[in-house]
Amino acid sequence: MILPAFAALPLLLSYAGSTTILVPRPIRRLLGDDSDLLELGWIYYLYMFLMVIFCSNSINIHAGINGLEAGQSAVIAAAIVLLNVTTIVATGTYEEADPSIRSLSMPEAIQRANMLMKTLGSKSSVALKAVKQAERLIAQNDAGMQMHEAHIFSLCLSAPFLAVTLALMAHNWYPSKVFVGDTFTYFAGMSLGVAGILGHFSETLVLFFLPQIVNFLYSSPQLFKIVHCPRHRLPKLDTETGLLHPSKATETHYNMNLVNLFLRILGPQTERTLCMALLTLQAVCCMAGFGVRIVLSGKWK
Repeated sequence: MILPAFAALPLLLSYAGSTTILVPRPIRRLLGDDSDLLELGWIYYLYMFLMVIFCSNSINIHAGINGLEAGQSAVIAAAIVLLNVTTIVATGTYEEADPSIRSLSMPEAIQRANMLMKTLGSKSSVALKAVKQAERLIAQNDAGMQMHEAHIFSLCLSAPFLAVTLALMAHNWYPSKVFVGDTFTYFAGMSLGVAGILGHFSETLVLFFLPQIVNFLYSSPQLFKIVHCPRHRLPKLDTETGLLHPSKATETHYNMNLVNLFLRILGPQTERTLCMALLTLQAVCCMAGFGVRIVLSGKWK
């Protein structure tokens, strides 16, 4: 817990971005507030701090078999790269207006507002409405430009990370010739967390990290010493069959992590097959993250 906390400090000290978030539409309706934005200030920094610590440790504790650490990192990184590329393409010529003036471009909306102000006067409700619409369009366009730049920055982090992780997987895949250990898992979690935070899609990043979240929650009784937790919670290898079996923390309790849970559900597996099953779950969760974004687009924010 301590090492990632210190490693997160440069991110917090160098962060010069906004600490303002877009309030979800359902919450706006509940609050009855017309404001779309909420300034979080130091709370946003605390959120970034905790997010980076979680990402670093979540990769580290969802591990233990050949290819899993590098594999899950590569799948998440590929999802982040795809998200960045699609968003950069979509926001390359960003210009989205209020539904009532959607047919107007930003210069046209500004020109329309200026003409109405000159013709009808500054007290005209029609002119004031046009000015408000133009201002909203300018704000939306600025937000689109900021999103575009944030995703370019995130892509500059995630694309090289994906490339080197795929190269690492060639040596870490079963039968592994390279042991990644904490050196890679902390670096991987930190890189993915920073790419999501500075890319301003931390909510989607949470969806990409669903297996890690489930693994953390399921492991919590052992991690917080409510249930006995041995130093290593690796599955047991049957040397005669070459199959992995779930390991036990005590005579009556199995070790509580996704690796052992999958073995309890699917039965004994080879290490390669078990890794493929866990990475399939990772890929499905990443695809579900894209699905949730599409479904909630325009409805959540």
